[in-house]
Amino acid sequence: MNKYSTVLFDLDGTVADTAPDLKRAADHVLSGLGRRTLSEEEAYRTAPLGMTAMLKASLGDDIGRYDVEELKTGFLRYYRQNIHAATRLYPGIREVLSAIRESQLLWGIVTNKPMFLTEELVASFPELSGPAVIIAGDSVVRHKPDPEPVLRAIELTGSAPGATLMVGDSLSDVKSAVSAGAAGVLALWGYGGYGTGSVVKGGRIYEAETPLDLLSLIWQ
Repeated sequence: MNKYSTVLFDLDGTVADTAPDLKRAADHVLSGLGRRTLSEEEAYRTAPLGMTAMLKASLGDDIGRYDVEELKTGFLRYYRQNIHAATRLYPGIREVLSAIRESQLLWGIVTNKPMFLTEELVASFPELSGPAVIIAGDSVVRHKPDPEPVLRAIELTGSAPGATLMVGDSLSDVKSAVSAGAAGVLALWGYGGYGTGSVVKGGRIYEAETPLDLLSLIWQ
């Protein structure tokens, strides 16, 4: 009998490397303002923090000179039109999801990304078809690291917290899982991956260097 019945995944920086397309959207807006585009390092560092942080990496305090909501609208418009131009699934994700399906476990996505973008991105990859649940940033009131998104996913899948594994590349993913009573896996291959150390205390906390390392955790 499997220890876990449900495996939940963060999306950006965990399942898919979306930073290249997010960078393209930010660069489109910045170029229109006559400002410098982002370096790759800046893009990967700020992508987990959202659109405003990405734009501010170039604009700095000058961002206050602009209508930020208008900039974000331009960012989202361009990103939606080019949402999977350069985005790729991380090596090993296909194999992990295939193994989960073969074992008849449930899997889902819990992300802070808006639902309309999440659904479009998921639909662009056949390997991501058939999630049991998708919880997006606008599906809940409180976002990760609050436990609400994970608890909502657990409720909709009919799983139990103790039988749920949440995988994400940031400490907010792990904190959300632990606070919900689930197990958390810090994906070290992603954007914010680093040792949990004493930052997250209590609960079941693991680390995975690559997606394929999840196989031994899911079926430990």
